Amino acid sequence: MDTLVGIGNVGCNIVEKMSSYPQYRILKIDSEPRDGDGFLQLKPMSSHEEYEKNFPENDIREILKEITGECTVVVSGASKVSGIILRLLELLKKESLYIRKLSVLYIRPDLDSLVGERRLHERLTFGVLQEYARSNLLERIYLVD
Repeated sequence: MDTLVGIGNVGCNIVEKMSSYPQYRILKIDSEPRDGDGFLQLKPMSSHEEYEKNFPENDIREILKEITGECTVVVSGASKVSGIILRLLELLKKESLYIRKLSVLYIRPDLDSLVGERRLHERLTFGVLQEYARSNLLERIYLVD
């Protein structure tokens, strides 16, 4: 079974739309409460860095061990919650013995509308994903602009 992991508001909204297809296992990670199964709520943090630093590795580890087949992580870089992306990808590679392919669907926000901290979040997230792709740690990275 293929797994879709949505991070933040945008990622969770996209994978929720895919939940109507029985071939997908859905996991949503966000700081805002959501309905349905397969949801992990993070404590709200004040910065991108805090989300990375306080990544709930133990809470997520058990869930990730159940992932088999292909796994696609869906994320947009403008949100603070996207700070978990590097730690999540590292944990997926380390803990999930049965993932055949790990991919990322990156939804790039409108850069002209981003200012200040949100623009920095996007640059950092996009840069991390590029490095992962260059290192062959991802099967594919899909960029939607």
